Amino acid sequence: MTFFPPVCPPALAQGEDGTLIHLDKPYYVAGETAYFKLYFPVIFNNHRPMLELLVYNGEGVLVNKSYLKKEERNFVNGHYKIPFEADQGIYNLVVASLVEKNKQNIIIAQIPLAIFSDSDSEYKADKHSSTKYSFTSELNTELRISIQLQKPQYHLREEVSLTIAVTDHLGRPVSANTSLSVTDIGIIGSSKSYPYTSIHETGWVFDPSLYLSEYIPVTGKLENRRDGLLMTFFMPSSNRLYYTTSEPDGNFQLLIPGFYGEKSIQYIGEFSDGAAINLNPDDTLPHSEELIYSTSIVKYIQESRKRKLIYQLYNKVEGGGHYQIPKAVEVAAPDRQFKASDYPFEDIPSFCKELSTPLKYVKDHNGGFEFKMFNTESRSFYFGTPLFIVDGQMTKDAIYLASLDFQEIDKINLYYDNQRLSNDFGFAGFSGVVIIYSKEGSLKVPQAPSTQLFKVKGLQPLISNSTGNMDFKSGDPIFKPQLLWEPTLETNANGHLEVTYRQSDDVSQFQIEIVAQSQDGRRGHGRLEYRTVD
Repeated sequence: MTFFPPVCPPALAQGEDGTLIHLDKPYYVAGETAYFKLYFPVIFNNHRPMLELLVYNGEGVLVNKSYLKKEERNFVNGHYKIPFEADQGIYNLVVASLVEKNKQNIIIAQIPLAIFSDSDSEYKADKHSSTKYSFTSELNTELRISIQLQKPQYHLREEVSLTIAVTDHLGRPVSANTSLSVTDIGIIGSSKSYPYTSIHETGWVFDPSLYLSEYIPVTGKLENRRDGLLMTFFMPSSNRLYYTTSEPDGNFQLLIPGFYGEKSIQYIGEFSDGAAINLNPDDTLPHSEELIYSTSIVKYIQESRKRKLIYQLYNKVEGGGHYQIPKAVEVAAPDRQFKASDYPFEDIPSFCKELSTPLKYVKDHNGGFEFKMFNTESRSFYFGTPLFIVDGQMTKDAIYLASLDFQEIDKINLYYDNQRLSNDFGFAGFSGVVIIYSKEGSLKVPQAPSTQLFKVKGLQPLISNSTGNMDFKSGDPIFKPQLLWEPTLETNANGHLEVTYRQSDDVSQFQIEIVAQSQDGRRGHGRLEYRTVD
């Protein structure tokens, strides 16, 4: 297995379409959220890969990792919440995907994120360059975007209505998916006053013969190299078991179906020959270029500090979109379930003896006792000890299980159907599975020394609404340099789209920026400015 070295994608050849990235604004201050949308070339339409989102700071150190899942549409949108304590610098946002055949990551996009800090109380003019910058040229677009406002200026907190039309060069309407940002360029500055851009087109050209993985890859290495070791992992949140094997150099790669947020995953040494591992080795990027300050950027940093002080007076923070995490899919319903409070037993052996259940506590060959699960199909006991999962922890320790206080248990789920054991639990559950939930959810299971617990990153939470929803009913001030970000707006069959939002409390000049892409891969880019008055 090879870990990819992050490098910049090649430049586009004439006539080729790369990945287009629309950021909600051209640069950021620590504490803000960077929102973005990726538009993929049309050749990528039928692929559904898992995309790894990596963020490297100005020193080239990996500071954030999460995943995005491309579905049937030819775009994805995501975000990076910049910590308030983040160091300033040119960060790099890298989007990659795993090629399952050779277990290598390929880079789909890599763009810079300029992140400043407003913690410094003074900015002197001689600290900032007066160099004239060269700006990114307009995109070579095939679609035309018309943006119409009802009037050229608006009052504070007034409702603004946009009419957007997307056409080809002959004026024919085009149905398209769009992303829209509205920024206060009186604070942020216009596109000609700083060296950073919100639109990036990368040079990645997709090879349709590649099969990109639809799973989240968890990579690691055995501390003592072993080839072909069967490795068992357990995810407590879903009671799922996953397996992989190591390679000659000790590296391994585990593929897990998509999940949201951050989850714990347990490496079960007692089922994997006791080998300890290192999970998710870090990688780095070369040190990036230095930040460039323009007059508008210095002003933005100063205004950012002022806004934070104002929001502190109202016990608020400058917010963005709201997120939601879909409920995790739990393991299938048990073959039998018992509510412990319905039975007056002292321990699990008594429960097994007094009730007619497939789980039994029987004498072993050494004169001691062990648990056994009865196979109702073959009318005989499964070979070996059942797998017990107690409050999300795996064990086969019969002495510990026999000593549990039955009064602490809430419910006991039994899995003994042969096909279900194979489908849901695999190798480690071939002797039957017992899942025990305690009333407090805090039972601790004795673990083998090689058993290790890790945190793994999953899919980003879904953005449940735009960043433009603000509470206009309260008397709180509303100052937002990023007034609106809508990443998934659709035009109708006539290429038309209506958007309505309210102005903030800033008397300023605002810029509307729209990117559009049709189903056949044609793209368009448009801007419009307007003013507000008191």
